[in-house]
Amino acid sequence: MQASVEKITTHAHHHMACSERFLYPSIVAVAGVALWSCQAYSVKRARDKCGIHAPAVIGDEELERTLVNYQHTTEALPAIIPMTYVFSALICPKRALILGLGWVATRLAFSCSCICGGHKENNCFKNLHMVVGHVSHFGLLFGSAYGVLEAVLKRCDHLKKCC
Repeated sequence: MQASVEKITTHAHHHMACSERFLYPSIVAVAGVALWSCQAYSVKRARDKCGIHAPAVIGDEELERTLVNYQHTTEALPAIIPMTYVFSALICPKRALILGLGWVATRLAFSCSCICGGHKENNCFKNLHMVVGHVSHFGLLFGSAYGVLEAVLKRCDHLKKCC
């Protein structure tokens, strides 16, 4: 009996870990946190380079730019990760992956642009980054909200039929 229970538990765990609804948003979460960690390291490098130590945040253009980039990611990441999971569970895992990685890709591209100094020269790039980043963010937000609303309404219909 014990072996049977362990086998069922192991099978259920394996199935959950391999499910697209769990795996795809996990990819986005890992990519987002990895990017955020690299940006934190970039902040340290910029601080070391200009000699401005925490908690000071002004006085060097490169440090300020690096901090703003890191701050934007820090502000959005806590919303992106759960919205990606909700969207995946209630709407579509592949679309959640596309939208989530779209957001991560725009943050990565903007980070590279800031580090290389290309942010000053290319308004088209900045506009593309803004559009794709916002479409990804709001696509996840509104898609998740729609999925939750639809699930609640279905639950209410089910309760009406049962009672």
